[in-house]
Amino acid sequence: IHVTVVETDLAGSQAPMGAISGRGTEAETLRKADIHKATGIVAGTNNDANNLSILLTAKELNPGLFTVARQNRSRNETIFSAVKPDLVMQRSSVIAHKIFALIRTPLISDFIAKAARQDNAWANLLVSRIAGISSDRVPGIWETAIVPDQAEAVLQEMDTFDVTLKDLMRDPRNRESAIPCIPLLLKRGLVQYLLPDENMVLESNDRILFCGRAASRSDMEWVARNVDVLHYALTGEEHPSSYLWKWLKSRQNAKK
Repeated sequence: IHVTVVETDLAGSQAPMGAISGRGTEAETLRKADIHKATGIVAGTNNDANNLSILLTAKELNPGLFTVARQNRSRNETIFSAVKPDLVMQRSSVIAHKIFALIRTPLISDFIAKAARQDNAWANLLVSRIAGISSDRVPGIWETAIVPDQAEAVLQEMDTFDVTLKDLMRDPRNRESAIPCIPLLLKRGLVQYLLPDENMVLESNDRILFCGRAASRSDMEWVARNVDVLHYALTGEEHPSSYLWKWLKSRQNAKK
C-alpha cells in the first residue's frame, strides 16, 4: 500500500521520504499529495478542528475517499457525527468517558452482550427502526426503572390496571400517538428480554433500556411520575387534580 504523509514539521517528526510539507487543511497541500488518486485519508492530528477540516477539504477534491479521523475531545462527538467519517479513532480519555457512561447505565452492556449474538438481518432491522425515530440526529439512551423514585404513578396505577410497556410509551399530549423511542431491553430480576414486546405488562422493579429522541425521555418521565397523565394514557380520560383545572371546569359548566 502506497502511503503519502502530510506533516507541518518534516524534520522534527522524522517524516518518511516523499512526505509533503503542510497542514493538510489546504486544498493545495492535498493536491500535492495526489489526493485525487487516493483511496482513503487519515486525519490524525491532535486538533479536532483541523482533522474535520482535512476531511471536508479532501472529500471536496475526491468524494469517493474512505475517511478516518482522530477525535481528541469527547465534547466534539456531535460535530464528528455530523461530518460522518467512515471511521473515528478516539483517545483513551474519550474511550474512558464512554466507559463511564456505560457504568452509569449498566443495562447498555447487557444489551450489547445479547445483541452481539444476533444475526445481521436482526441488526439491520434495528438500525432501520432507530433511524426511523431519530431522523438525522444522534439518538439518546436512557434507563427507566419501575421504582418509587422514578415511576411512582405506574406503581400506583398497577393496583387498578395492567400497565404495559406501550402505555409507558404513549404521548402524554395525545395517547393515540407514541413517544418516539424503542425499548431495547427489559430486565426483570435475572431475566432479560431483548427488544421486549410493547404489550408486555410491567412489574415492580422492572428496568427498561430505551433509545429515542432527546425529548422522549422527559415525556416518558412525565407519564411515569404523574398519576393524572398516566391515567389519561391508560383510559383516555382527562382527570387533572389541580385547583386551577377544577376552577376552569366549574366556570365552563356554569356557562352551559
